[in-house]
Amino acid sequence: MTTSLAPTITGATRGAALAVAIIAGALLAAATLFFALWLISDVFAPEWIVEVPVASPLDVVPLVTGAANESHTYAYGTVLISSYAALIVPRTLTAVALGLNFAVALVALVLLIVLAVRMRTQRTFTRAATIGVAVLGLLSAVASIGAPWLTRLATATTVSELGYPTSGDDAPSGEWVVPPEFTLQDTNWPLLLLGVLFLLTAALFIRARRLQRDTEGLV
Repeated sequence: MTTSLAPTITGATRGAALAVAIIAGALLAAATLFFALWLISDVFAPEWIVEVPVASPLDVVPLVTGAANESHTYAYGTVLISSYAALIVPRTLTAVALGLNFAVALVALVLLIVLAVRMRTQRTFTRAATIGVAVLGLLSAVASIGAPWLTRLATATTVSELGYPTSGDDAPSGEWVVPPEFTLQDTNWPLLLLGVLFLLTAALFIRARRLQRDTEGLV
């Protein structure tokens, strides 16, 4: 009798675990969506603030020195630009950058829910897993580069639309701002690596499905 009940108990435990995974995934997805909408809506608040490096032609260097070894000090600083102007373009760019980052988490949670549902209903999930992992990998790669690029572009657009000088020739006060430019160093490398791994995993899934079909055709 114990042997006959074992599969039933195991199935019930697995079903309960999958149900918990589905509920947890749904709650996390809802929370992620809530915070994403909250932060994105805050981008369109009346006051818009960006932080930009500032430059000056004056040779003003802090008068501090090191006592142990020879060293040099350099002046560096930033300014906060605040405006109540519409600035639709930079606000939209920032909102898209935030959306990309949250989209990665949302897609991962949706994929978790879909796979758990298909497993609980005893349906095949290889195709769904392949497509989901491929989409997650592509989105991760895009977000790793696109989000920081859009953020820096939003700052540069803010400076341009508000008419701030960006060089000494255009600076009547003798000081100007230096909008940050996107470089490869700004890439979110861990997220990019994760995206590449997801894409490779999806490619392996596709290869495995083809091998399985070939094997079943020979049987």
